[in-house]
Amino acid sequence: MAEIGKLKIATLVLVFISICLLVAGMATRWYYINYADTVNGITYDISMYSPKIVSTIETLTTSSTSDNMDWGDFDLKNTRNIFNTGLAFSAFAFMIGFFIIIITILNQIGILRNEKIWTIARFMVIGMLICTFISVCVMAGTTKAFEKDEDNGTKFIYCVKTCDSKWRGTVSVGGLIVKFGPGTGWILVIISLFVEITATICVVLSFISRPE
Repeated sequence: MAEIGKLKIATLVLVFISICLLVAGMATRWYYINYADTVNGITYDISMYSPKIVSTIETLTTSSTSDNMDWGDFDLKNTRNIFNTGLAFSAFAFMIGFFIIIITILNQIGILRNEKIWTIARFMVIGMLICTFISVCVMAGTTKAFEKDEDNGTKFIYCVKTCDSKWRGTVSVGGLIVKFGPGTGWILVIISLFVEITATICVVLSFISRPE
């Protein structure tokens, strides 16, 4: 079994943390719109995922009820493309990270004996970072995508005068308090991005230090 250096251990641990964050991020909502009727005590929550939109209604007298809605019900072509692209690049980053861990472990235990494996893995960390960065940046186009869909004749009523005007915020619409913005999933992907930046720093240090 080959000797494993501290920078290699740090890189692998950070990559593992990142792929865990990416999995959690892809599984949770990337955008939300919340309507609160404080007079009648009703809360209407829209959670947007890449494959679906989930609506949840909660009142003072009844427990919350959820309903899965299809993107096709609203013809939000541009908006859905944004979500699909963001999810796709997160998935690419996850696959790269998973592959890095597998080939490095196989190299350490002697199954893959190629001396260039760790060099390849280190370059793949940079590729993982790039994919996650793209995934995060793509979501900046959400507002423009909502606006485009409305210009094309579709009306996503939950976004009128809210997320079609700005990316996040709290506004009053027709006596309702509306909060909207990035969801937990997108935030987790951002955290994974910073973890990957740290992993990339370890990679750079490993290149300029003695060979591991």
